[in-house]
Amino acid sequence: TIYGRLIVIEGLEAAEIVINEEEFIIGRRAESGCHYVIGEPFISPRHCMITTHDEASYTIRDLNTKNGTFVNGERIPRDRDIVVPIGSEVSITERIKLELWDPHTVVNLETRRAGQTDVRTTTRAATTASDELFKPLPGIRYASDDDDSEIEEDYTPV
Repeated sequence: TIYGRLIVIEGLEAAEIVINEEEFIIGRRAESGCHYVIGEPFISPRHCMITTHDEASYTIRDLNTKNGTFVNGERIPRDRDIVVPIGSEVSITERIKLELWDPHTVVNLETRRAGQTDVRTTTRAATTASDELFKPLPGIRYASDDDDSEIEEDYTPV
């Protein structure tokens, strides 16, 4: 059973790491019960654990490491489960960056490592380009981006 996937973005060779356990442990030593081993000295023997709650819900726990585990650039607290949305960047220390994906999303590894943002197609309902455009709210007046006028001291947004 595939519960999810981690896509290597930076710090390791391009790869897709299959999460094949409900409690998937990443660390430096296989004999410590790790499902995926990264043989680097800055990785703890048992570094972090990704837990699958269902196909679209994941948590990650830093297993009391010195160099930390990060989600979307922020260090997570030790020994506490943190919800990780699909598509989030998970960093093992600050050197190894991965993205967490569900088992159904198809991700192009080459374009993802190149830093492009539109890299996935999914089996769910597709979005169109018009869905991505800014849609103004009724009754609110917006300033033009081309307006170089300065904001006056008596300005209030209401």
